[in-house]
Amino acid sequence: MQVDPEGLHRALLNIVTNALDAVEDRKNPRVVVGTRLGPEPGWLRLLVRDNGTGIPPEKLGELFRPFVSSKGARGTGLGLAVSRKILREHGGDIVVQTEEGKGCLFTLRLPIKSPLSFDPTGSGADLPVMEAPPETEE
Repeated sequence: MQVDPEGLHRALLNIVTNALDAVEDRKNPRVVVGTRLGPEPGWLRLLVRDNGTGIPPEKLGELFRPFVSSKGARGTGLGLAVSRKILREHGGDIVVQTEEGKGCLFTLRLPIKSPLSFDPTGSGADLPVMEAPPETEE
């Protein structure tokens, strides 16, 4: 799969930075980053879990909107929007699970192999087959 390593680094860094901000005033701050395969075949998950304050339900709808920030002057409101854009450009996405007062789990999902990636065997077995359009008389 062809990827933009700097873009993926930026996306993950944005999520981890938000998690660190979320636990800043917690008594026992904790941020955990991990990777998992699946559960559906062909997908990689990057997980970022924190024990911060969580996200209020009424804020979830605007979570990935540009220029929306709960950090006041400390945030631009672009981190999550940019991160989602990067993941979607790679064929993936970001989802969040949260519970107020207990923290968040951000899951960055990426396909392991893009349908447009290079096939060294030349078989094209993983590529979708497109039928030629029917010929029309002019």
